[in-house]
Amino acid sequence: MILPNLTDNQIYRLVSLPYRVGLYVSTSDETGGGTANDNELRALENLIYGFSDGVFGSELVQNVMTETINQKKNWSDWGNNLDQVPEECTDSLNILSAYVDHKERTAYAARLMEIGEAVALAFREDWSTQAGIKRLIAYCRYLAVTYKTKAKGLPVVGFEDFLSISHDERQALRKIAESLDVDYV
Repeated sequence: MILPNLTDNQIYRLVSLPYRVGLYVSTSDETGGGTANDNELRALENLIYGFSDGVFGSELVQNVMTETINQKKNWSDWGNNLDQVPEECTDSLNILSAYVDHKERTAYAARLMEIGEAVALAFREDWSTQAGIKRLIAYCRYLAVTYKTKAKGLPVVGFEDFLSISHDERQALRKIAESLDVDYV
């Protein structure tokens, strides 16, 4: 059981959102074609299964992920209206505010961000064919993001991992982070 006293609509929101966040990030960037989409969907499914297996400090998150898996037959329906995902993230935290403490809400938000980032990292962008100037521009962006990341006390990713997340995916992750009130640069 996720939480007693939740309505069916509230449970649906909490349970569908881990999958929907992954889809939202995946569909934000259409480069890479079918291979990229397949890799990202496989990463999404694996991550949800992984989070359902361990508590990771939050029984709530484990229960949500387990129920997300239990409703796998509905996943194809959960791909509709993905533009509403950021608003749904805010709504999910509002739902949780009435039933759990800050630690549980933070754990839920952190798992949603981890899902989004893992999906973005699942397909490595091909930078070998990019002209030197594009790579230089990307490196300058990386330096700016690294500076902001360090200033906020967040972990810094390497340049190659930075290149794996496209500009569009990064924008989608920023929208998710903003709606979850989570730091992300």
